[in-house]
Amino acid sequence: MEYAVRGPIPQRAAQLKQQGRKIIPCNIGNPQALGQKPITYYRSVLSLLEDPGKISRERTLKSAALQGIDLVSDFALETSELFLSKMGTGMGAYTDSKGPLFIRESVADFINKRDGFTDQGSDLQSNPDYIFLTDGASEGAKAVLELLIADENDGVMIPTPQYPLYSATIRRCGGKQINYYPDEERGWLIERSTLEDAYDKAVKIGINVKVLVVINPANPTGAILDSKS
Repeated sequence: MEYAVRGPIPQRAAQLKQQGRKIIPCNIGNPQALGQKPITYYRSVLSLLEDPGKISRERTLKSAALQGIDLVSDFALETSELFLSKMGTGMGAYTDSKGPLFIRESVADFINKRDGFTDQGSDLQSNPDYIFLTDGASEGAKAVLELLIADENDGVMIPTPQYPLYSATIRRCGGKQINYYPDEERGWLIERSTLEDAYDKAVKIGINVKVLVVINPANPTGAILDSKS
């Protein structure tokens, strides 16, 4: 099992850093290391959620209208109060295994608006009961693969090249990796025939194909699938 994101190149970079060399870590998604400024609004809300006592402190400072003090925005304060009221048990308690219902409802509402399924009662609408919140995309992908790979004959189709999370997790869970190859000459386009060929070859040797992984936007190629794909 290999995870090349933390392989020989990052290890060599760590050695060079210890020697005083300046290192720019491009091997992982790390925008702030490349100069992107942090989004202070989210940090403000998170700090208020973790320490609710700061909400009343900020309101007191605002009412005093003290000059020269960097105060949290009213919107951040209101968002934090609303979030805490919906959580009910605060930030330190266990929640539903899927994640808090009001957050899953918000995610479902976003998906419905994005995809144009706004008719109430439609079977095409996103269902918050079918949404599971995870602490990052990698953890979500690992959870799905761990759930679906039951024995060594279960196959997972993944694009190649791909983020090594998928190949490493398939190996760890004991499944079969089935590669399919986007067309590099055409901007890493995925053809239906490419998927069908990879699937047919796997089935012919007795693999039980259970999962098709589609990474969009692609990592590491950056390709974006069009609507036809």
